[in-house]
Order: sequence, then C-alpha cells, then structure tokens
Amino acid sequence: MPAPTTARLVLATLLLAALPARAQDKPGSLLIQRTKPAKPAAAKSVITLAPTNSPALSVKDIAARVKPSLVTITFTGRDGSVDGTGSGFVVAADGLIATSLHVIGEARPIKVQFADGQKFDVTEVHAWDRRSDLALIRIDAKGLTPLPLGDSDALEQGSPIVAMGNPRGLDFSVVSGVVSARREVKTGELDADAMIQLAIPIEPGNSGGPLLDLQGRVHGILTLKSALTENLGFAMPINALKPLLAKPNPVPIARWLTIGNLNPREWQPLLGARWSQKAGRLSVEGLGKGFGGRALCLNQREVPAVPYEIAVTVKLDNESGAAGLVFSADGGDLHYGFYPTAGQLRLTRFDGPTVYSWAILKTVPSPHYRAGDWNTIKVRVEKDRLLCYVNDHLTIESDDALLRTGKVGLAKFRDTKAAFKNFQVAKSIPSAAATAVLEKDLLQKLETLTTPPSEQLLTSLQTNAAASRAVLTARADRLEKEVG
Repeated sequence: MPAPTTARLVLATLLLAALPARAQDKPGSLLIQRTKPAKPAAAKSVITLAPTNSPALSVKDIAARVKPSLVTITFTGRDGSVDGTGSGFVVAADGLIATSLHVIGEARPIKVQFADGQKFDVTEVHAWDRRSDLALIRIDAKGLTPLPLGDSDALEQGSPIVAMGNPRGLDFSVVSGVVSARREVKTGELDADAMIQLAIPIEPGNSGGPLLDLQGRVHGILTLKSALTENLGFAMPINALKPLLAKPNPVPIARWLTIGNLNPREWQPLLGARWSQKAGRLSVEGLGKGFGGRALCLNQREVPAVPYEIAVTVKLDNESGAAGLVFSADGGDLHYGFYPTAGQLRLTRFDGPTVYSWAILKTVPSPHYRAGDWNTIKVRVEKDRLLCYVNDHLTIESDDALLRTGKVGLAKFRDTKAAFKNFQVAKSIPSAAATAVLEKDLLQKLETLTTPPSEQLLTSLQTNAAASRAVLTARADRLEKEVG
C-alpha cells in the first residue's frame, strides 16, 4: 500500500534539515518536487501491432523493408563532440523512436539520422526505464514508417531471427541467426528476467536496433554483447517496451538536459568523462582526457588543515577498471590518488600530464576488498605520512610528503564506469562499521516515524550527517517507488 502523503512530506523535510546548507541548491525544492501534481496525460501515438499469419520473407526483403525505419542515434558532450552512437527504429508515424536507454546517454543533446540522410534533433524523451535499458524518443516528423511489433513471448528457442543496426557508427548492417536461449541478466542497473540470447554478434553501435522474425515483426531491442564470446548477444524482449508505450512520462529535451547535472557549488569535473548525480550518488562513465583515460571531479568544500581524512564508498562496473579518491589536487595535473584497480589497491602521485610524470607509490592486494561490491576507501593525510584504508583495514602506508595542499575529490581511469556514495572530508571520519550501525539505528527509527518526529530522531539526523544522508535518501527512493 502506498505510504501516506504526510509521511512523505515529513521525510522530505527531514532530508533537507539533515543536509548541510551548502548542499541545498534551493531550500524546499525537494519538498516541492515530491508534492507537485501529476502531469496531464500525453497524447498517445498510434503503434502498429503485427498480424500473426504473415508469410515469411527473405533476409534481403526484410532488410529492404526495415531500412527506411532505422535510425542512427548520437548524443554529444558539452563540448559538442560525439560521445556515443547507437541505433533505433520508428514505432509510430508521428516521430516516436525506440532504442536502448544507454544509447541516448543522460542529460545530453540527442540527434537521429535516417538511411536517406535526413537528420533530426530529439525534442523529448517520451519514456524510459533503467532496469530494462529501454527508451522512447520523439522527433518533429510526420508520415514515418513504423515497424510492426510482435509478441516476444511467442518467440521460441531455435527461431530464425534478423538483427539490424549501425555497428561502430558505420553504415546500416544486417545479420541473421537464431534464438539460442532465454536468460536472466543482471548487470549494473540492468535487471531482466528473460532476455533473448542470440547466436549472433552485437557490436558497439548495434545497441538499440531491432530484432525481427522472418515476417518482419520486432521481437526485441538489441542491448549488449556477451563478455564470453564474440558471436553471442542479448536483446530485451519487445513486450517490455509495451508498458512504456501505454504509459509514457514525456520529458522535454530542455528538461532532460538538466537531469543528473552536478551542483557546481559542490563539484567541479575536470578532464572530461561524463559525471552525473542522482539520489545522493555520483556516477561516471566514458573516457577522460587525461592520459590513461583519467578524469577528476573535485569537491568544492574547504579542506581541513593537515591532518585530515577523506572517504568514499565506490563500486566499479568492471574490476578491470579503476576509480576512487584524489587529494592534494591543484586543479590541474598534480594530485595523489588512492583507488581499487584490477582487484588491488593502489596509491599514486601524479606530477604532470604524461605517463612519465606518474609515480606508483604502492599497489597491493587486500583480502578485505570485495570485488564487484561496494567498498569504502579512506585516506588519512598527515604531515609526514599517508594512511590508506579499505573497509576499515589499513592497506597502504606511505611516507611520501611531496604534496600536502589542494582540493580533494574523485577520479576515474581508463573506460571505467563507477558509482560513488557517502563522500566525506573531515578532521576525523568514523569507521564504516560505526556508520553502518548508525544507519541501522536511524532506519529503525524511521520505520516507526511519527508526525511530528521526535526530538531524539531530529538530533540523531543532525549530528550524524553521513549516516542520515544515506538512510534518508534510500528511504525517500523507496517511498517514491511505492507511490509511483
């Protein structure tokens, strides 16, 4: 049963009260967002559902029929350069296009191009779903040729299929194969119970393209390739798209461009990559412009005098990547870094822009690092030594003292996709275990939330900022899902 409106209002008010003043962009804005009236229903596009008894076509005929409905999708960075390329296809004649969510990026301008060379700017993101990695976008065009949608539940193992897309940003391509299985796939935010496993290769740029049967009906949307073999890929069943078509949540592109933007009073991204913020977490993906794909995101709060501590909880999408903390950063190429990389922990000092000015102070394995999971890393900066911890265990100690002034923040390397939460900088930071106990205690109190809240609860929230921020954000997210 949805949580009462009163409880949601109290929770939103508590969240604002618990956060430092500098973290409140516009006081009361969270409360406004959680209580604003529902948007009027959007006009529905006409979707073509395929007949069930169409004759089989040759792959050549399918390609010719489908090609006018295929699009290349690109999204650009803030400097105007192309940051990502993928595929999509028309699902309604009035400009509605289906694709994968990861193809359109987040908070980025989106463009589409048809096979005949016509180009359009995307005017709105019509609907999207992170768990299924699906999105619907709209362009200002009429009279397009939509592809008919099939019933993906009826697609059987061994059925012949055809996939079309735009591999590596090149010209449109077609490949045929068979359905090899149905698989549960859970990776990153993707959470699908019955993805269509394909005995065909899916290359970068194919994502978002249609998976068709020999009658030309769309049964899936190409999503990702297997990490185990080149000739194995996955598609999201088209039936997962139908709820988005039936119940969209249109966002004009001007509003889409602001989603996930960092607060410039809190964070300063440097050296490229794509940094975003949502529900108290920071995320990063894409190559940085520094050597080795390095990119920084410096916190703008005042750093205490030495000694001080910084900490963050980080999760890598792939353990071959690297992401974590930076400190003593001059805003350019000088800084320290402490981060997990390839399953180990590394402390480095960057003295310039090239690999020749990069000093690896220490790289060590640690039994306390949890690969594929959230890990809390912390650095204590003292006058004549650096102490580096993972999950409350001392991992590296160094007497390097070359850098001691500057900002602190986050860093990523290579093509790493990473998420961060609970970033802290203070003279002393409680252990992760102690913070977890506080979080559990606060959560229990919130489960029995009264109106108005008790003085004891308010005091706990205001005196334990890190724990209260984590608990209240998670609780607010849960209420949003229950109400939605």
